[in-house]
Amino acid sequence: MTTKHKWYMLTLVGKDRPGIVAHVTAALYEGGANLGETSMMRLGGNFSIMMMVQFSGNTHALQETVGGVAESLGLQLHIDHIEGHGIMIMVSRTYVSRFTAPIAPGLWPR
Repeated sequence: MTTKHKWYMLTLVGKDRPGIVAHVTAALYEGGANLGETSMMRLGGNFSIMMMVQFSGNTHALQETVGGVAESLGLQLHIDHIEGHGIMIMVSRTYVSRFTAPIAPGLWPR
């Protein structure tokens, strides 16, 4: 039986600090989610992330997957179900299939 994966747009906003991307992507990895396109931006002292996430569960399950991490980092989390047609990027501790920006220390889990 094939599990149908749905697409969601995760938006996280909060005070910038080291490790935000590492912690959020680790939670997604542990929860079995895949990343599509992402956009991250530092605005003043704040950091914002928009991520297209492919996930087999519903919105509530995805909230459970990343909500604790978002709260511990002081991030506001918003999740929308979307029609996704992004480039798939598997969140992995060992490799990323496509990344178009330089990777700075602390961006990805070890």
